[in-house]
Amino acid sequence: MSSLVRYALFQVPGIVLLGAILYALVEFFDLEYRMAGAVLLLWIIKDALLYPIVRRAYETGQDSAHSRLVGRQGEVVEPLSPSGYVRIGGELWRARSRQAPIERGENVVVQSAAGLWLEVEKQ
Repeated sequence: MSSLVRYALFQVPGIVLLGAILYALVEFFDLEYRMAGAVLLLWIIKDALLYPIVRRAYETGQDSAHSRLVGRQGEVVEPLSPSGYVRIGGELWRARSRQAPIERGENVVVQSAAGLWLEVEKQ
């Protein structure tokens, strides 16, 4: 599914809710239909104008935040035997090593990212 379709589908509940509120205002508080239509149209235009700014948040695929860590260096915070934590760029990440246990304070390099786990090797 494309990021545009995902974004549009996430906007539907807000548009429906606004439409219901505007309908109530027209029916019970004498808001003009033209004014309600203009507000709804401006809301949709706002969503269309924001899409280029927020598009990356709706993208899926291999280029996720954790997969961009591949090749970066980090430091072991909790011994990897075979799993523990590493610090990369000031953030803690759950990691595992295929090698022998890696002790705290040693440097590692990220080899791959699987889910929220990083596969690392001793540097």
